[in-house]
Amino acid sequence: MPVISGLTDPKMVKYFHQGKSDRWVAERFGISVQVVSARRQRLGLLRKPISRQVNEALATRWKIKAEKNLGSHHNAHAAKSLKIYLRMRLGDASLSD
Repeated sequence: MPVISGLTDPKMVKYFHQGKSDRWVAERFGISVQVVSARRQRLGLLRKPISRQVNEALATRWKIKAEKNLGSHHNAHAAKSLKIYLRMRLGDASLSD
């Protein structure tokens, strides 16, 4: 990928593992958050690994609609509660009180 802003792949990996946010990287290099997010995902650096693990595990067993404005909302509350419970049991530190 061309490096116009000065953000190289090794720097992106370094900042990701240091816990820097996409917004922080974007501001530092003068680029948009969307560019940083797309670059991070292309490098295979994914945020919220426990949340992603829970969603993928549930999707293998049940068809729970997590997207907004898609179909019925009747199972949304139960599904959300289940996801939060599973993330908590797996030790997701990104959950707020």
